[in-house]
Amino acid sequence: IPGVEEEVGQLVEKINQVIDELQKAVVGKNEEKLTLLKKFKEVVIIREKQAEDETIGLINEFQKKKKLAFREFELGLDNSYDKVQDLRFEILELEDKLMTIEIELVRNIEKARQEFDVKLNSIVEDIKSTVQEDTGFKRIKQYLKDFGETLQEITKVECDKFAEKAEDEKINLEELYTEMQISLLENKDGVSMQVGQMKDQLAEKAIKKEGEIISQIEKNSKDIKEEFRNREYERNRENVTNLSLIHI
Repeated sequence: IPGVEEEVGQLVEKINQVIDELQKAVVGKNEEKLTLLKKFKEVVIIREKQAEDETIGLINEFQKKKKLAFREFELGLDNSYDKVQDLRFEILELEDKLMTIEIELVRNIEKARQEFDVKLNSIVEDIKSTVQEDTGFKRIKQYLKDFGETLQEITKVECDKFAEKAEDEKINLEELYTEMQISLLENKDGVSMQVGQMKDQLAEKAIKKEGEIISQIEKNSKDIKEEFRNREYERNRENVTNLSLIHI
């Protein structure tokens, strides 16, 4: 149908422009997200290292005291037995100190995680808004709606022109139209229905694609949080196991 190919070309050009702009915007937001994640991991690593150094220091100090007490006991020095017995109380104090360090670490990491989640959620919402609003699919869906309406107008005009020419006995339609064009234009209601169906299909595809992108964005955010939770679970379990191994 005359004029349709030109409209299709303009539609494709407009959609490609939106996609290019959308990709650039999303890439920028994604880089912001990755920077946030990197800083969060750095904070966690620093705090874990501080707690680890403090823990190792306390354990080493206890081990030295333990080694000295048993050496004096083997040599039979005065009060050496009492020093060995005192180790039982000191190990309980050590366990309390180590547990306090661990609790404080967990509290600090949890605070950092909550702050990270708030910032991450904000970025994710920005990305979703960028995809959904005028910078993304809202504009694409409007272009598709406008295209469908324009296509309906074009087909109506062309069908009316065809009908007028078909009534003129002096005009040979086969000289003006192809067989396919005649088949389309002589069935005005059928063409209108096909255009309407195509308009609906394009809208449905846009909605589906938008939904897939939003789902992927949300899944990525969920995976980031889940990965950290799993990491912390394994670290906490390992630390609890290590604490249980401390003995005289």
